[in-house]
Amino acid sequence: MPGFILHQGAVLTCPHGGKVTVVPVSPPRVQVTGLPVQAAADQMAVTGCSVPICATVLWQNLSARVMVNGQPIALQAPPGPGKGDGSCLPPAVPPLVLTIQPRVIAT
Repeated sequence: MPGFILHQGAVLTCPHGGKVTVVPVSPPRVQVTGLPVQAAADQMAVTGCSVPICATVLWQNLSARVMVNGQPIALQAPPGPGKGDGSCLPPAVPPLVLTIQPRVIAT
């Protein structure tokens, strides 16, 4: 599904207020609005969950045509901010996307 490219400047939280942080597995090579894009292999860690059950985020909306380091990139379906296209694990609930870059869309 087409969507806005997630980059490391996007602000995401778990539904319980924990902060989602991207941990790249390889040096970033592609940038959007001056910040590295998030590849499928990058890890998303949750810190500060008020219920302490959310540990990681698994992103499910990945690009079919755009690759970085041979990996698809994470996409957020329009209109952008709102429920994320992934799951906080282990409870399997969607994270919240608070801010995202609005300029670049990929498929």
